[in-house]
Order: sequence, then structure tokens, then C-alpha cells
Amino acid sequence: MKNLINRNVNDVFDEIIRKRRSIRSFKSIVPSKEIIKEIITAGAYAPYGALAITDISQYRRFFVFTKNHGYLDRINTYIKEAAKANLKELEKDLKKEPDLKEESESYKRRLESFAMNGFIGLSEVPCLIIIAEKRGLPSVERQSLAHVLENMWLKVAAMDMGMHLFSIIESLSSSKEFSSLLKLNHGEYTYTGCVIGFPLTKSEKKEDIHVDKSISWY
Repeated sequence: MKNLINRNVNDVFDEIIRKRRSIRSFKSIVPSKEIIKEIITAGAYAPYGALAITDISQYRRFFVFTKNHGYLDRINTYIKEAAKANLKELEKDLKKEPDLKEESESYKRRLESFAMNGFIGLSEVPCLIIIAEKRGLPSVERQSLAHVLENMWLKVAAMDMGMHLFSIIESLSSSKEFSSLLKLNHGEYTYTGCVIGFPLTKSEKKEDIHVDKSISWY
């Protein structure tokens, strides 16, 4: 059985997985188009809901915004509006489920911050990548986007770069203005995003994860 496994490739893959982590402090340098394209290509290879897509030519789109681009300020405006809408929805939900108030406190504070300030320092991030996945039936675009992000994240780790998820972007899926900015038909896509760049400092080594207690064998 061991002879069937390429140990060199397997060991490299394990190393990349252990290196993957969320990075929020970046150097000011903007990654080159060639580097960004490599990362996006990794995302493009991610699986997608084939049964949900009738026309694969436009099922997955990538939009790159680099540091100090004027569109970043516009995106921040849309983020504020989306956060305000999410806060209203959260307040409605908490009226129906008051027991969730304590558990949702951290999320509420985050939304309040976005509603007031947007994403602080968004115009200064080295590179923001928005991914748009075409909606279909069955509705699997969120799962597909998760696969895309994981592929990109592993590629970033392999390149000794940094990345963090920008999950508030998903809220912009309901924004007509944001869809117009991307020149996409409103309602046809679900969005997500991430910020990438070169880490400002070297990350500490992750603790080993032991799964023995998490596995049930049958």
C-alpha cells in the first residue's frame, strides 16, 4: 500500500496544509499580475456543481482590485450598506430567538463596526480578489466558492504569501450596485472574497492537530 503513495509529494502537501493560516498584516508591495494569476488559476481548478450549471463558460469569475484603486472605496460603501441591512435582520432574528443574544454578540459587534466604518484600511490592502459563482439548481454555489477559496489559500501558502477571507463580501450578493460595478447581471451570482499579499511578519508554527479522538471507525 505504501508503495502506491508518492511520499515526496505527500510530504510537501502536508507541509503546505500546516503552513496555511489567516494573515491580516501585509507588506505594502502589490503582488505581480503573474503571481495573482497563479493563485486564481488554483481557484479555477476547484470543483463546481456541474449539475447546477448549464453554461460553464461564465460559471466562475474573478475580479482583482489592487491597492489604492478607486473602486475599493466604492466597495467599502456597499459593505457599510450591507452591514446595516444584516444588523436589521439580526435584530429581527434575536426577537424571535432571544436565547441566541449572547452567542451572537461577537457577530453583532463586527456588523456594527462594518456598518459604521466599512472595512478599515480596505483601500490599502495589497490585493482584493472577488470571486463570483453562478447560481443554479441545485443551489451549490456556496460550497463551490468554499472549494475555490481553499485551493487559493493552499496555493498562497505554498508561495509563502498570506491570505485572509473577506466573508462580508457574500452580503453584497444582494446589492444591485455591486453587481453593476462588476458588470454582472444582478441575482445571477453569489460572491465571496479574500485579501492576499506578502506577510508583514513570519507566522508562528501551528500546533499539531491529533484526530484520534475525533474519528469513529466502523
